[in-house]
Amino acid sequence: MRARHGDVRAVAVWCALVGCALVGCGPAALTSTTAVEERFEAPEAADARRRAPDLYAAAMRAFREARAAERAGDVSAAEDHATRARLLLEAAIVEADRLALQTRRLEVEERLGRLSEGTARDARARIEIEVGNARRAAAQIATEQRAAALAEAEATERRRYRNRADERESLRRQGATILLDQARLVTAAAEAMGAQAADLSSVTEAVRAAEQATTGATALASARRALFRANAVLGTARSRQGQPGPDEVAALVEDARAAGFEIEQLDRGLAVRVRRVFSGSSSRPTSAAGPRLEQLQALLGAHPHGAVQLLTGGGSGASGTLAEARVAAVAAALAGGDIPRDRLSVVTPAAAGGQADPTALEAVFVAYAPHRP
Repeated sequence: MRARHGDVRAVAVWCALVGCALVGCGPAALTSTTAVEERFEAPEAADARRRAPDLYAAAMRAFREARAAERAGDVSAAEDHATRARLLLEAAIVEADRLALQTRRLEVEERLGRLSEGTARDARARIEIEVGNARRAAAQIATEQRAAALAEAEATERRRYRNRADERESLRRQGATILLDQARLVTAAAEAMGAQAADLSSVTEAVRAAEQATTGATALASARRALFRANAVLGTARSRQGQPGPDEVAALVEDARAAGFEIEQLDRGLAVRVRRVFSGSSSRPTSAAGPRLEQLQALLGAHPHGAVQLLTGGGSGASGTLAEARVAAVAAALAGGDIPRDRLSVVTPAAAGGQADPTALEAVFVAYAPHRP
């Protein structure tokens, strides 16, 4: 319930901020340093400090500037700095809530994966039981007691499968709820950054479709589409801000880490590494890599600046050809919706200096290279 309360609070805060920008906040608005200091002492501010340290640090700097101006007797400057500190702190709290929701979503998806593996093992065990039953019937050695015991075992098995089906449905509903909460938070952030009303309405429609789904599987799929659309709207809003600054780079790093990806800052950009995408000699991604590629696609939508280079491990000759075929297949899979295909480029292992793990995929966000003084 904390995530939903955070969602309501976040939307309320952003609406208040947008309203203040449109109609103007008079002297009665809460802009004193005392009010800001109380907000810093709230429990959610401590969570924001841990999960969104860059935004929190920027808010603290603005707060200190407000205090300095207040001590100097510059009331107007103190009010401006205090307002900026509050805006930055609320943005940090919203970001912390969004990252917490994303962590919960990953946990639910992992549980769903383990449950599917258990269902497959049970199916194989049931087939073995059925084969054994046929042999006993053919040999005519099944006694009445064995038949009764078998009937009881089959009844127990059916109950167990029903329980597993109920658990799958519950997990899918939980996953859909987490995704929808996260989509709402992302939408609130996009609205605060000046997203267009038409774009925001498309997210609202996607959320409504997920809420009206009649099955857990349909709700989960619809919620994923809603979150992807929300990230695309946020990316569109960010694209109007010009080239990414330090805060945007930090946001990409936090989003990638929350999705379970590895991060490495290279001279040519920020590298996001996705493990276990390929297997054997196949040029296609494995089916198990589907959710991870969806998360990478969401990162591309939410962080729209510049080109993205795709590569995987492999040497020269046949191995290098396989590596090129693999990243070309991934590029085709990622392109779609609001992500233009020409933003993605296939880089050969030799051109990138090679890569040790041939089963991993590396996406280098070129525009997010280190900022040097």
